[in-house]
Amino acid sequence: MKWSNLIILLLALCAPLTADAQSTRSASSTQTAADATPTLPTSSDAAISSTTSLNLWNVMGYRVVVCAESGQTLSGSGTLDAYVWDHSLGLWIPNNDLNLTVDEAVARCQAFPDGETRARVGRVMYIANNVTVSGGTNVVVSIIGYVNPN
Repeated sequence: MKWSNLIILLLALCAPLTADAQSTRSASSTQTAADATPTLPTSSDAAISSTTSLNLWNVMGYRVVVCAESGQTLSGSGTLDAYVWDHSLGLWIPNNDLNLTVDEAVARCQAFPDGETRARVGRVMYIANNVTVSGGTNVVVSIIGYVNPN
């Protein structure tokens, strides 16, 4: 291989990624706030999971946000229960270490501290469990993932 070809190859490998490759990845779903016994998707099918769970492939970390619907506020109780998709088992598995407690009252939304992704495979999903709101019955759960730019 000529040195000039090697240099071109190295420059191509070291070139910065496009803005699209560095963008965030997210999922957002409207859920019944008081769903104490959630119905989990039966697969990781993209049609089901793209709106309710976050694909963790190459995700360095993520933030979870829960919001009451427009004109409503959170009432300071309930949890967001975490589930992870295990490709080898083909199952959604509860992960209690990732559960989040909703304790914000009189605000429309609550953001939780960013989580670091150790295993950058599979999917993560949060299901509202007995979350109370000032009126209405729904909350919007969003998971915003930060993609590794390298």
